[in-house]
Amino acid sequence: MNLIERFVKTSAVYLLGKIATYIVSFLMLRYYTSNILPAEYGQYEYILSIVDVVIPVLFIELWSGILRFGMEGDSENKTEVISTALFMLIPAAVLYSLFYYLAIIVFHLKAYSLAYIYAGLVMLVNVFMRISRILGKNKLFAMSGIIGSLFNAFVGYICVHFFNMQCDALMLAMIASYTIQIAFLCIGTKVWSYIRITKYNKTRAKRMVIYCFPFALNTILYYINTNYYKSVVKIHLGSDVLGVFSVSTKFCVLITFVVSVFHMSWQEMTYSLSEDTERVKIYGKGLSVLTEIVLVGTLLLLPILKIIFPIFIGSQYSEAAIYIPAYYSTVYFSSIAGFIYNTLTAENITIFHPITKLITAIVNLFLIYSLINSLGIFAIIIAAVVSGTVEMLVLMIVAAKKIHVPVDFIHTALFVVFYLIESFLYLMFGTLVNTLLLFVIIIASVLFLGYKYKNILIAFKEKYGSR
Repeated sequence: MNLIERFVKTSAVYLLGKIATYIVSFLMLRYYTSNILPAEYGQYEYILSIVDVVIPVLFIELWSGILRFGMEGDSENKTEVISTALFMLIPAAVLYSLFYYLAIIVFHLKAYSLAYIYAGLVMLVNVFMRISRILGKNKLFAMSGIIGSLFNAFVGYICVHFFNMQCDALMLAMIASYTIQIAFLCIGTKVWSYIRITKYNKTRAKRMVIYCFPFALNTILYYINTNYYKSVVKIHLGSDVLGVFSVSTKFCVLITFVVSVFHMSWQEMTYSLSEDTERVKIYGKGLSVLTEIVLVGTLLLLPILKIIFPIFIGSQYSEAAIYIPAYYSTVYFSSIAGFIYNTLTAENITIFHPITKLITAIVNLFLIYSLINSLGIFAIIIAAVVSGTVEMLVLMIVAAKKIHVPVDFIHTALFVVFYLIESFLYLMFGTLVNTLLLFVIIIASVLFLGYKYKNILIAFKEKYGSR
């Protein structure tokens, strides 16, 4: 199987899983925004943002090491990686429990068992998802997400409709989702057959710690750049404002979910090229193609969001619509940055990850605290756009210097021009104009991509068209 075919097939599996998962979550958005108060939704988002930084740091994002080292070698190597990683998690789990109870005592916090359980499940689901990927169980990986999202929706509906729960309902739904997903992945991979105490390797453990530690530091900086604003908004503007703004970001996740599919496929492909002498050329071509996909995808979805927003969002969250155009642009910059991060990681060049994130975090924090009192929630949006642009540009320069991947400013310039036009139409006109705009973009995208990649499309048609 050649690289392009492998990339497309892997992407297709992940894409189907991601789309199905997001459809279920997206359909529940209308129900939640009609029945859960903005302040309660804001509290839920705040809890998740704290967990998303604490768990990767305490567990040094060990799952990244599982994926990186597990993709290499034969079955014996995978057994060693899995066994070593899982035994490393035991002391980390003890540390996590101590941290939780010490935080309650020292900071006089109210114990919230749902957050404690949810956080532990976040760690486990990340570990088992990576294990399924290194074992080549991509369909299982995708299916686990679908099943988990169905349980999430079911439990969330039961808790809200029959028990009138608010924030607790959302937390219980997440716990149910991750629990069933972990069980499904464990059974599907038969992970127990890869766990042997004799396969624990101290040298491997040290290598994984050294490799993963920068990712743990990077997580703190990533939190500052992407989720820290939730704490600022909660303190300065209130949980209700955070709840409304968080709903607007859910639409941004629509393209982020799709892009993450290509991130996972690109990650696996670049890792598998570690011994290929032509890999730098592949990096350059691949990043160019992925940039065009992201560009087209982001331009397509803005008019779509204009059309579907009133259908899927309850009236008490209607203000979220005006935040979408500006904040949504950050998806383009973060997506391109993500592809470059993966490429540098494949070359074991991870030292620039925390440096780049630190630069981005400084810019982000400076703008947030400089503007929050005067501009309110728009300070968060401006900070996200500017810092996201800085991150992408820094990574482009690093990639050009370290692995000789050419810097591509043309696509970014095109995106900025087209996106400004789209944003004007989104804000100033209604559904009809945006529907017409959507059709124009679809036609232009099909013609452009079809012409540019006609040779690849012809090759796939000849190979699979007759089947």
